Amino acid sequence: AAVTDQIAKSLPDDPQVQFQYSLGILADQASDAYPSASELTKTQSANPLAHALAAYASLKERKTSLAHFEDALKLWDDEPDWHAQAGIHLQGLKRFAEAAAHLEKAIQLDPENADYWQILGNIKVDERDFDGAKEYFNKAVQRFPDNAKALENLALINQHMGQYDAAAASLQKAAILEPKTSRYREKLTQLYFEVGDYQAAIDEANRILVDEEDNPSALLVKVKIYVKRKIFEEAQHLIIRARSLVTDKVPFELAACEIEAITNKKNALISSEKLLREYPDDPRVIKNHAQFQIEAGYTNQAVETLQKALHLAPQDPEAMLLLGKAYAVLKNAPNAIKYFLETLAIEPGMNDALIGLGQIYQDERDLDKAIAYYEKALAISDANPKPYHLAASVYREKKDYSKAELILKEAIQKFPSDLNLKGQLAAVMAINLVSNMQESNRHK
Repeated sequence: AAVTDQIAKSLPDDPQVQFQYSLGILADQASDAYPSASELTKTQSANPLAHALAAYASLKERKTSLAHFEDALKLWDDEPDWHAQAGIHLQGLKRFAEAAAHLEKAIQLDPENADYWQILGNIKVDERDFDGAKEYFNKAVQRFPDNAKALENLALINQHMGQYDAAAASLQKAAILEPKTSRYREKLTQLYFEVGDYQAAIDEANRILVDEEDNPSALLVKVKIYVKRKIFEEAQHLIIRARSLVTDKVPFELAACEIEAITNKKNALISSEKLLREYPDDPRVIKNHAQFQIEAGYTNQAVETLQKALHLAPQDPEAMLLLGKAYAVLKNAPNAIKYFLETLAIEPGMNDALIGLGQIYQDERDLDKAIAYYEKALAISDANPKPYHLAASVYREKKDYSKAELILKEAIQKFPSDLNLKGQLAAVMAINLVSNMQESNRHK
């Protein structure tokens, strides 16, 4: 603090050099530097660098630091990083419009700084302006095509919006640009799993495990795929291996619970309760237990469990989705709709929420709304036959048998072994044939 004070007194001689040197002092002694830096703002109140030093020295105190940056900017408005830091503080205070204005000014002053574009995109994400976020992340990639972090952010917003092919392309390029950074390949592996391309997910996971045999993300994806494919012995073998390798064991314990639920349903809730006693404040474990409660018919208890999960993680879209499903089971349509919509406000690409809304409106005989949600779900991902079944059933209720037939034929091309789809198509074709014959006879 004493050194910072001494340097600050000579700021007028060469302000930029002294300012940068002072920042070096602050990096090592930030906790001690603020009192001296704050005093400088009084003795050198007309010097913007004095206010900036106080702002950097108090970065962990958001409101204090923001006030100092604002004072600095009143005296000198052309320092891009001050605008960026002020914007970050305002973002944390949820004053998004002001935050965005500061980042736009930072970009205007220093358009070649990739971080500023991405911070602005993140502000738009927090503001739930996903189209705006995508626009800025796209601009960052266009301006910095070889910036892996920019590609990752663009991938995440595309995935968030259900645009999986675009997300995969960005992650693939980021992984090529930085082959030693496993994070991009991990996210690509998770994306493949999410869209149901299990072979691509396993291939990518295996490539990661060649370099990092204890990579928890790759191990977990393989476990989940083995569970989906009912290869339980391999899944359990990997779970045992992971327990000795990874720090966060919870995801693997949840997978073990899922195997228990499939192979021994009577013990599933008991296993879940045991895990909950071990991790009583982990939202992942709480949500898992709520899911088992719903499946076991304890839906009211599941609602209470999920409220606890949301208390611990208020913006958790999975907890909101499960609450929507629980209320749908309880035939409480208003609350089900509320939580499904809140889920989509955070994760617009959450297909289960779209399908859930479609089913509620179908039950309420609002068939136009129902089909709109099913078709939106199919536009985001066609890796699940369920929305095809449901969309076809709505068209049958609307007596639009031609559309029902078309959507079922499309579904069978994607899921040729699905006997339910084939049975539904046969029924629709028969009804459509009879309907056409009756129409023809009327004309005669």
